[in-house]
Amino acid sequence: MLTGRIDEINDLKRELPGWAGLLDGLVSKLNRLDVDMQVLQVKEKFGGLRFYVQGADVGTRQRHYIDAAETASSLLCCLCGAGVTHQGEGNWIRLFCAEHDTQDLRALWQRQREGETT
Repeated sequence: MLTGRIDEINDLKRELPGWAGLLDGLVSKLNRLDVDMQVLQVKEKFGGLRFYVQGADVGTRQRHYIDAAETASSLLCCLCGAGVTHQGEGNWIRLFCAEHDTQDLRALWQRQREGETT
């Protein structure tokens, strides 16, 4: 059973709704294994998912599920989950599909990332 920073999973699903299904699937798979794991950190880094856990029973199967989800995230639009056609610009990488790859959306995302709300 996963414990720890579950709130970070929910926060990331709100920030990056295109990954919500991926995160839900990963959590479901890990919980079905009936192994005690503590979530240390869940975040987006360099345009991909990073999912850090610890536990005495964390083994190859758990790592496989986590690695597969991290790899899959780098192929999905962070807003809708469609296939990626564009990575964000500048110091921040954000993955977008053809529909969401617009200057307006990228500018909005950048302002949000910098802490502005408008």
